[in-house]
Amino acid sequence: LEFVVEFCRHGARNTMVEEYDDIDNYRFKVEDGELTPVGMRQHFLIGTELRRRYVVETPLLSPEYNSTEFFAVSSEYSRTNLSAISQIAGLYPLGTGQNLTDPIQKERSYPPVSGFSFDALSEELDMRSTIESFRSVPVKKLVTKETYFFVPVFSGACPRLTQGAEVFLTIQENQEFYDNFVSPYVEDLAQITGKELSPLLEDHATVYLTFDEMLCQIYGGNTPEGLTMDLLQNLFAINEFQFYYYDYPTDEMKKLGRSAMLLKLEEVLLDYINHRNDYKFVLLSGHDDTVT
Repeated sequence: LEFVVEFCRHGARNTMVEEYDDIDNYRFKVEDGELTPVGMRQHFLIGTELRRRYVVETPLLSPEYNSTEFFAVSSEYSRTNLSAISQIAGLYPLGTGQNLTDPIQKERSYPPVSGFSFDALSEELDMRSTIESFRSVPVKKLVTKETYFFVPVFSGACPRLTQGAEVFLTIQENQEFYDNFVSPYVEDLAQITGKELSPLLEDHATVYLTFDEMLCQIYGGNTPEGLTMDLLQNLFAINEFQFYYYDYPTDEMKKLGRSAMLLKLEEVLLDYINHRNDYKFVLLSGHDDTVT
């Protein structure tokens, strides 16, 4: 094994809107759309598995972080950046950070600022650089226009893709598909959530956001009364419809949306093949918009 590319979706996030504020203990203490503690743990666990695979069993990576071996990049959103950071914490856990090697370094590690006392903590750290020898690893966070291969619709890099919902409503076959495969579950979702929902295609945005809220509620530890696993699997048709049809209603838009990600993967692979860098592992932390 010589090289690994990981393209992942962020972990469990908070709901995008605040419809469930009145449910006790539901909302995480994070902002709407941000990564939750559940999402952090998901990626931390993935990181521990990566360490087992690529450090312990197959020594692709060094036991300690090496900037020439590992590179991570995320979209502009905090939830993808924090997902990468959480995963790296599992890949390079506490105790793998570099420490001081000479007592003189300890003396010179005091910040050049006045009015503070660091003596007690310095003694506690002894020769460790940080608490428990934590190793911070940089994650490059892209700006909006650079995130096109992660979120082609919302990056604004391709004006054509911003017209997806508008174009969708003009295609009769899509209307029939929605009526046959999505609308039947809207009533179920309404009963589970206690919200009034319309089965009409033009009201799909509200239906999707309601499903998204319910799913976040489940990850928050509150399963709505009457929701079974079989019903939840059926309701996922609403989510799949959003990403496979609503945002990318034509073959042209599907190609525009997916090609950017494939080109990015090609770029990363060619960089390795042509020795443009020495990375052995590249982590791309993005969204289900393109990962799926």
